[in-house]
Amino acid sequence: MNRSILIIQPDKYTSTELSRILNGWGEEVQTVFSLKDASRQLRISLPDLILIDVTLLGSKWSKSIPLLLEKFQRTTVILTYFSKAGLPKSYFSDLVKWKVLTHPLTPERLTLALEDKLTDIDILESLQKKARLTYPIRFQISLPYLVLSLIFTLAVTYITTRIVFDSAEERFANQLVEVGKLSSEWMVLEEDQLLESLRLVTNTVGLADAVTTEDIDLIHRLVYPLAVNSQVENIEIINANGSTIYSLRHRTGSTIEDYQYSTGGEFFSDTALVRLILGENIDGFGDKFAGLENPPWGQTFYIAGPILNQDKLVGTALVGMSLPSLVQELRETTLAQTTIYDFEGTILATTFLENQNIPSDLVSQVLATQDESSFLNTKFVADLTYTELLGPWEVRNDRDIGLIGASLPQTFLVHTSWITRTQIFIALGAFISLILIIGYRLANRISKPLENLAKASEEVASGNYLVALDTPGTNEVATLTNSFNQMLKSLKLSQSELVEAYDNSLEGWSRALSLRDHNTDRHSKRVVELTLKMAEMMGISDAEHESMRRGALLHDIGKVGIPDNILRKTGPLTEEEWTIMRKHPLYAVELLKPVSFLKESLEIPLYHHEKWDGTGYPYGLKGEDIPLSARIFAVADVFDALASSRPYRQAWTREEALKYLFENRGTHFDPNIVDFFFKHFVDD
Repeated sequence: MNRSILIIQPDKYTSTELSRILNGWGEEVQTVFSLKDASRQLRISLPDLILIDVTLLGSKWSKSIPLLLEKFQRTTVILTYFSKAGLPKSYFSDLVKWKVLTHPLTPERLTLALEDKLTDIDILESLQKKARLTYPIRFQISLPYLVLSLIFTLAVTYITTRIVFDSAEERFANQLVEVGKLSSEWMVLEEDQLLESLRLVTNTVGLADAVTTEDIDLIHRLVYPLAVNSQVENIEIINANGSTIYSLRHRTGSTIEDYQYSTGGEFFSDTALVRLILGENIDGFGDKFAGLENPPWGQTFYIAGPILNQDKLVGTALVGMSLPSLVQELRETTLAQTTIYDFEGTILATTFLENQNIPSDLVSQVLATQDESSFLNTKFVADLTYTELLGPWEVRNDRDIGLIGASLPQTFLVHTSWITRTQIFIALGAFISLILIIGYRLANRISKPLENLAKASEEVASGNYLVALDTPGTNEVATLTNSFNQMLKSLKLSQSELVEAYDNSLEGWSRALSLRDHNTDRHSKRVVELTLKMAEMMGISDAEHESMRRGALLHDIGKVGIPDNILRKTGPLTEEEWTIMRKHPLYAVELLKPVSFLKESLEIPLYHHEKWDGTGYPYGLKGEDIPLSARIFAVADVFDALASSRPYRQAWTREEALKYLFENRGTHFDPNIVDFFFKHFVDD
């Protein structure tokens, strides 16, 4: 005896392939594409075997499997994974645990799954093969252009750096001088940026009042956005007594908006910067001052200024940047190792991995000769010899607050100036861009038709034969595309002829039934038309109309299994006869279920005698558990049947039929559908 098998797969191609293999084995196969359709099918009959794709069970599918297996203890369940929906690699162990059938889809692998002989290696190897990346043709064509461009760029860059300057020594000296200038200029720019941020803080409307009242929440709401927008690393708000009332610091290594703030503290009360501000000092540059401080969180360069409330000093604002951040940004800008020293020669911050202080007398010598020349210092770090250019760190009012050292290795290959580098890279970038644009356009011109062909093939594989492709030119791709279009025409014609043959057969079945059942052929045609008209007006998709039409046409096909003495009886049926008559929906399913073409048309033949209140047959479904198509059909069917003459009764008047519908809304019929019918099909 052949097994009954239910295939539950979201991918139509996979479902078709599984059906082909199993049908070749002589099995009785039904296919559905969703859990909802599967639920309806399982109400009809319980199969011997279920093949279900795990992606249909949701993101927590591995936890749902035990419940699924417990529910279908009398049915063999094979889990599959063929759908296009991807699964994270973290689920691979669960796929192995539950012996999920994966690609490639072959009769041999399906046999192993049925015999529970799939091994871990079978599953993992198939997943690894499926996970391999494929590269578009346009990328494969463009890649040589990219490689050639990079080779050309490297060659030109090498030649340029070899011939632009006269000698290695001169190039090195020029580079070191340029680094020193860039370092000094960058420090001035950084000071200006901090000064600008300070002005934004002190001039913010409402800040002076908030400092006066020490409203910390208001201070935070005013200062935090300024810090994020300006990317300031540290802001301190000091009251008129020198106490810290608000401190905002960026978390090292975190996102740009991640700041932490605190309140309280007396560290800044004795610092020179705060004393200058609170003492209302003014120098040649104004009432702002710059300097180094060493708070608990590390050496920091600050710009300080007064907070005035109607010309009255109410506090001090400090905007700062830590010295490690300063030297790191300077390193990224100049490409040189950067070090900051105090006046004793002690390192305050450096980008070197090793700290090497310098003698205090060397500091004095650098400061004494700063206006005449720069000072070179040799350093040995990690088996490399560096030449360090030392100079003073000057802030506002030309005040020295320390030394800055910029170091380059003596084995340093020459770097051009940033202007020269910019010009070279702009020229090379333009050249590379031109190559890539030309290459990409050529590749796209070649690959676009192939890409369209691949997409069209996927559409055809999913059952859509309405695609059509333009024939691009006269090359091989055009020939392939033309052949594809011809194939589609043949498929469309074959499908059309097949559908027409099916529909003619269905109409023949319906007419054959009418010969047995009191000549109900005209009733079937009228109720089909009315059902489809209602479905269209209710916004049901066109894709479902054809299934509803076939289901409505064959709604009573199950009556072929009812004996003539019952079916053609002109008088009332006995209870025993009604018991037999109520089986005709089940007979319809038995008759139509083997026809895969009609699997989506079973709802109306099976459920059109179910009632809204649950008193119908064959399953006693209630409310919206009854499929919508069957609820619509029930209204159309009963209305036309009551208004038609039968051998065992005269036709009711239209008013009597409408009255029956209205009186049975909410019991026999879906009240919403009855109301819709009265609104659109009954004249006031």
